[in-house]
Amino acid sequence: MATYTGQSLRRTEDERLLLGNGNFTDDIVLPGTLHAAFLRSDRAHARIVSIDASAGLAIPGVVAVMTAADLGDVPNKTMIVKRDGMQEDKMIPHPILATDRVRYVGEPIAIVVAEERYLAFDALEYIVVEYDPLPAVVDPRQAMKDEVILHEDIGTNVVMKVLEGEGDIEEAFGKADHVVGHRYDDPRISAFPMEPRATLASYSPEEKRLTVWTSSQVPHQIKRYLAPMLGLEPDQVRAIAPDVGGGFGRKIELWSDEVALSVLSMKLGRPVKWTEDRRENLLSTHGRAFTSDVEAAINNDGTILGMRFRMIADLGAYFYTSTGGPLSNAAHRVAGPYGIPVMDIEVLGVFTNGPPTGPYRGAGGPEAALLTERIIDVAAGVIGMDPAEVRRRNFISADAFPYKTATGYTYDSGDYQRAFDRALELSEHDGWREAQRKRGPNEPLLGIGVAAAVKASGGSARTRNARADVYVEPSGAVKITTEASPHGQGTETTFAQIAADALGVPYESITILHSDSDMLESGHGTTSSRGLAVAGSAMYEALIQTRAKAAAIAGHILGCAADDVVFEDGKVYSASDPEQAMAFSELASAAYRPEKLPEGLEAGLDTKVSFTLDSNPFGFGAHVAVVEVDRDTGDVKLIRYTAVHDCGILINPMVVEGQIHGGLVQGISQALYEAMYYSPDGQPLTASLMNYAVPIAEELPTLVTDSLETPSPTNAMGIKGVGELPTVGSPPAVANAIMDALAGMGVDNLDTPITPERVWRAMQAAR
Repeated sequence: MATYTGQSLRRTEDERLLLGNGNFTDDIVLPGTLHAAFLRSDRAHARIVSIDASAGLAIPGVVAVMTAADLGDVPNKTMIVKRDGMQEDKMIPHPILATDRVRYVGEPIAIVVAEERYLAFDALEYIVVEYDPLPAVVDPRQAMKDEVILHEDIGTNVVMKVLEGEGDIEEAFGKADHVVGHRYDDPRISAFPMEPRATLASYSPEEKRLTVWTSSQVPHQIKRYLAPMLGLEPDQVRAIAPDVGGGFGRKIELWSDEVALSVLSMKLGRPVKWTEDRRENLLSTHGRAFTSDVEAAINNDGTILGMRFRMIADLGAYFYTSTGGPLSNAAHRVAGPYGIPVMDIEVLGVFTNGPPTGPYRGAGGPEAALLTERIIDVAAGVIGMDPAEVRRRNFISADAFPYKTATGYTYDSGDYQRAFDRALELSEHDGWREAQRKRGPNEPLLGIGVAAAVKASGGSARTRNARADVYVEPSGAVKITTEASPHGQGTETTFAQIAADALGVPYESITILHSDSDMLESGHGTTSSRGLAVAGSAMYEALIQTRAKAAAIAGHILGCAADDVVFEDGKVYSASDPEQAMAFSELASAAYRPEKLPEGLEAGLDTKVSFTLDSNPFGFGAHVAVVEVDRDTGDVKLIRYTAVHDCGILINPMVVEGQIHGGLVQGISQALYEAMYYSPDGQPLTASLMNYAVPIAEELPTLVTDSLETPSPTNAMGIKGVGELPTVGSPPAVANAIMDALAGMGVDNLDTPITPERVWRAMQAAR
């Protein structure tokens, strides 16, 4: 019987972090470390005429200034993973350092290396770059006209095209009682991790080996891509992600600075460190950035017959490793949890004079859900039906799984109706509707918004495989090496809970090792909600093999069949004769003594497993938001938020709740506060926390959450990932609540972030 699985154990990671004993990249101090600072473009688009670094080099304490010309044999480009809709001749990678042209504000041009960090930053002022200005384009719809071409050798800014769908959309529209449509803009936003990015590279000439500490979600990927770029063998590169303060998808790339600092350390023979400041973080990369037209065909009974999507994604100026991911993901995910028979989707990717975009918590899921969930509310208004009821009538039924959507996904399991009804019940949805009807003309406007969303776990087939090693020491202590690379997920806790139950040993005897490429030679890190679903499943398979070997040894010693052996409370005994027992530590010791082993069995209990998750598990979330809108100022107050999630079997409900809270807040923030704004000539207008808004605790209500458990048949533990799921449904739930409040004011659409100014202006225009 499970002892730890399902328990809300406190995270073992928390104590050292709360006491300030974390070990982040910037905390690591190596003897002789040099410090780097990046000179970044202050132009959105310009030719580089010349770079004069002589004055900077003359400053005492400045060791080197590197430009693209100093890279030598290292390719001046980062790595790209090809995705659906990407064309080989249009995959322009981000350069390590700009050469003859800059294409966005913040693009790195040169690096100063000095004995002290602030000396390096001061020396940037002495580097003179002469520019020849070029026109810039920041609006992706404008960029599609190709009046300003970012990369002249490919002749166009439209560089991706993803097509998806099934059925005849024109026939569906022709049969429908109503066809409704809208355009929605989903702006650039920052992932905004608490810890910005940081890199420390140290090359040992004696060992001919490079070690890179980096604030990354994917240390194994850093090693895999860095080695060939630097002309090194894989075993000459070690990548380590120490404590990482959040990532949310924007730490899954091989970044240009990781390459540049490695080159510098190899050239200078000393460690080189760089830590990003918040301005650099805000200007380096963004998520979301879609502008889309969506149409839905609906009958008067609430049945949705089909949907058409025309989505345009702002890619920024270049591709990074995962830039194209959200486009293909969004194309598949617009179906949501609904049995919509006909879908027609086109997603275009467009270069603009902005920083590269890429996956941000949900990676195409929130972009898709914002469209589907908002147009459903519009359709509900046209037919005069409550938006909650429209969703009920279109949910995939619990007995229809596995279910293949019209966008090509196969959902594994779920009971969407039950979870949705639970959310309506917990939120007191019907009571709020009654309160809305009773609102007086001098009271704030009241709005209720609902949304429903699904999210896959595990990523693509490329990342649905994992390694895990289990080591059982003669003392009985268990060490497990996983390729998961946590940055807030609670991996050390939840993985230990699984292991303790599998081997019947105390939770405290389990040590989880991770985030070091020397521990495992391959891995994909923690992305795409794959931590538990994929890396955790690999660990579980290794544990089952270790347990089977331990049972064979125990049966031999205790004189019973292997399948009669029970592992429980640190003991091993025969189920048919419990008096025949031994401590797990005794068994572990015996496993290393050949005379105690059955014939033909190797000594030790160690197991190494390579695991593949054949298909994705899909989680589900139901959301209800209640807002008040001030009639005079447009101020929006979120007064209640309820979410119910089905993420399969829960290993640690408290950790799950924490993941849900974090995801909800990021989604709420997207709906109400966050956007990266640029002037028409590409200058950032939100480059600091003075003007990039994120909420604080007092601006949020108590979050009411619950979880249901529908086991996934895709893996032995029945789990589904939860890390990204809450961020998918929360933005449209809040947006729908605001639009519901404004329904009687003549306001038909507001784009996120729905700020008080936007609400006020819309109300004034409608009067």
